[in-house]
Amino acid sequence: MSAAQPADPVQHATTPTDDTSPRPRPGRRGVLRAVRDRWQHPTTPTDDPTPEPAERSAVEEFADTIETSFNEIGHSLTDPDAAAVFLRTLDLWERALEGSHAQGIIDAGQLQELGTVIQGMREAPRLL
Repeated sequence: MSAAQPADPVQHATTPTDDTSPRPRPGRRGVLRAVRDRWQHPTTPTDDPTPEPAERSAVEEFADTIETSFNEIGHSLTDPDAAAVFLRTLDLWERALEGSHAQGIIDAGQLQELGTVIQGMREAPRLL
């Protein structure tokens, strides 16, 4: 018998053979992993039909923030008139930024970055 083997293998067994013995409960991470894995695999007709909510983009989140701001003053970007005023305001901001670039207040990279933000904001009425 080698030194690595127990003298009495029956007394040192670590795996219970009785099916009625309590099984260790998974830790919190194990449960979260199981839930996450469930949603990563395609569902079958026997699975819960509730789909995982789609992850929202930053532009969609920002659209909700803009809409909330309009709601606070009694308006909504779903109203065509309010949406037109919002889009015209963004036009004016673009012109102001272009003027700032022409005067050397902001550089071309900053103009491009801020222009990208404004383009994202233009999506708000369509995303609501």
